[in-house]
Amino acid sequence: MGANFDRPGLHRPIAAYHVPVHPLFAKICAAAGWKQVAAAVDLDLDGERSQRVMHEMYDDGDERLLRVYSVVGPASVLDERRIRAALGLNWRLKYGAIAIWENKLVVTRSFLERDVDEDELRLAIEFIARTADEYEKHIYRRDAN
Repeated sequence: MGANFDRPGLHRPIAAYHVPVHPLFAKICAAAGWKQVAAAVDLDLDGERSQRVMHEMYDDGDERLLRVYSVVGPASVLDERRIRAALGLNWRLKYGAIAIWENKLVVTRSFLERDVDEDELRLAIEFIARTADEYEKHIYRRDAN
């Protein structure tokens, strides 16, 4: 079941209506030679693994934000002990967070759109891809995202 965006405090991402591509995201993908598909990019990682990183823009009050995220795997297969362990990893992350979104475990990072710069966003895309892939490998023992 998806989030009920009619409840106070929940904000519907613009991506829920359509999938706009942030120009800085597109610029970074092109410069790095990454395979961009709409609002997502597939990064080839070490060995034969890859990880998809997506982005969306959303409004939170008066601020416009840019969220970058990658799916680690289904949250429904995790028992409470594993969910607590996964969330406990937040403390060790350089930046970003582990979260559950639409019954999926994700690694995510949000930026104020007015403040995000090219280097910071590129590093976040790479960090989120590698971190999500590492968690996917250790928690789910597969490469599906």
